[in-house]
Amino acid sequence: MSPDFPNLLSPAFLTFSTCPLNPTADPSSTVSPNETSPGGSRKTYLLATISQNMTLSTTPTFICTDSASASFALTIILEAPLTPALLEGSGNGSISGDGNDFDIKKLKKGHTVVVSNLRRHGVR
Repeated sequence: MSPDFPNLLSPAFLTFSTCPLNPTADPSSTVSPNETSPGGSRKTYLLATISQNMTLSTTPTFICTDSASASFALTIILEAPLTPALLEGSGNGSISGDGNDFDIKKLKKGHTVVVSNLRRHGVR
């Protein structure tokens, strides 16, 4: 029996240019993408390769390239900002100790990120 691999040609896998715009266009908004879409929205994904880590503050930011070779910035909004120790790599990658915290050291150039139900903002 062969495993079920995702069909990467499916419309569920978007390029950055085809991702819907965030209707609020406010990155500090707490409205989830599912709440902003009327009806039963389908699950969508963006696959991208990390080109550069551009994290200069406590908000992780990466320059990524999608399957259409378009570059874009991916900013990860965390519930709690990264501490200086975690940014410098001297932390253990875990704030609460339960292993579910964000670890910036695990995201490196060449790695693939998958973002579900992505919403673009800051684009014209």
